Amino acid sequence: MKIRIYGDKVLAETAKPVEITPELVKLLDEMVPFMRNARGVGLAAPQIGISGRFFVMDAGDKVRKVINPEIVSFGSNQIEMDEGCLSLPGVHRKVRRPKKINVRYTSETGEVIEEELKNLPARVFQHEFDHLNGTVFTDRLGPIQKKMVSGELERLRRRSEEGETLSADESYAIRSSESFPDYIKVASAEDSAKVSEKDSSEPANKE
Repeated sequence: MKIRIYGDKVLAETAKPVEITPELVKLLDEMVPFMRNARGVGLAAPQIGISGRFFVMDAGDKVRKVINPEIVSFGSNQIEMDEGCLSLPGVHRKVRRPKKINVRYTSETGEVIEEELKNLPARVFQHEFDHLNGTVFTDRLGPIQKKMVSGELERLRRRSEEGETLSADESYAIRSSESFPDYIKVASAEDSAKVSEKDSSEPANKE
């Protein structure tokens, strides 16, 4: 399993719905330790070269294996937080997203799950959901911020065109050398929970 980096066309595609099969369940099981080895909090199918609507995430509350997700509604309160991405190593910027969302998805057992997510779990879900629609977090930046990361994105695009992919260890090595917020390189559920509590206490940015 390898991580596709920015510029790979699969990251810009709208992923297709999938059916639950033994192969998919096995793949989801494999994605969780791979995500953790990379010190990520989420990993979507397009990031490993598969144009399918599924992802795994662990924002500190529990592991979710998410199949064919929907975001049913968005809360009106939005906040900005730094985000990074396994597919964009070396890049992180503040992104504004709703603090609360209501979601629906199918679990690996076939159960349809409806949840209200807040704070970090809501942010991670939205970030991974974006991947399924061919969107990366830098697509959500304003013009000035996009210009500031354009050089980094171009370097990643050239590496992708040369066929480069990253192992979990390689992705973490690059990302751990940067000044990422703690929640982007979560080492444990306890650490992530602390960040979620901090996020919940931050006032909304009403800019």
